[in-house]
Amino acid sequence: MRVLSIDLDYIMYPDIDLYQRDHFDYSAVNRWRNLKEFDKMLRPDQFAIDQSNLMFCFNNFLRAIKTCKSVRFGYEHDSILHGLEGKKNIQLINIDHHVDFASYRHSGSSVLESIRKDYELMAHGQSCDEGSWVGYLSANKRLKEYHWVRNPNSTLYDDIDFAHSKTRFSYSFKDEHFFSDWEFDHVFVCLSPQYVPQIYWHYFSMFISAYEEMSGEEAQIDPQYDRFGMREMTKATKKESKLGKKKK
Repeated sequence: MRVLSIDLDYIMYPDIDLYQRDHFDYSAVNRWRNLKEFDKMLRPDQFAIDQSNLMFCFNNFLRAIKTCKSVRFGYEHDSILHGLEGKKNIQLINIDHHVDFASYRHSGSSVLESIRKDYELMAHGQSCDEGSWVGYLSANKRLKEYHWVRNPNSTLYDDIDFAHSKTRFSYSFKDEHFFSDWEFDHVFVCLSPQYVPQIYWHYFSMFISAYEEMSGEEAQIDPQYDRFGMREMTKATKKESKLGKKKK
């Protein structure tokens, strides 16, 4: 089963390094407000996207949904698992700033020890998060192959070597990608609002609108991972877009 996953934090290269570890809040709306109010050196309206990364994501998405009938959207990346329930032998292409193989949720003598513990617990039923969903698939023997399309400034932690030891794993930059002629069985796009400033959330709506225009189907946006009313914000954006079309 071939799966294409696109995380829109990929478009935030290189500026994502300026803020991704600062002012964390479980509410993405609060996080961006705090960055704006309390850190005068980090103004979200000054963070730029990489236009070529955006087009790389969008072009691969449009190409994939021409033949793929299983398409879903989510706010956090681990919501991809709801569209992959019961699926095995997954060949995963993940366009993402982060590798998402393991999280450092357990204390240990080293980062690698924490990763190993997290992986072992996921193999025995522990839930994952947006930073470890790929490892969850691997730990549960559902991942056949994993290729990560990363940014030049994506951090290579100990989870890279660990991923190599657990699955067929490779990574590249966008100009080295090899899957332009692949047909996918499932396509997923996530916003990752903790890493994409609010001023760029409309690009998530752009992917949704493109899918609905091309397929004639209403997009499936995972409601279980709607945090802090973001689904309503997306609906409002889509409604404004449709009103604009009618006026023309």
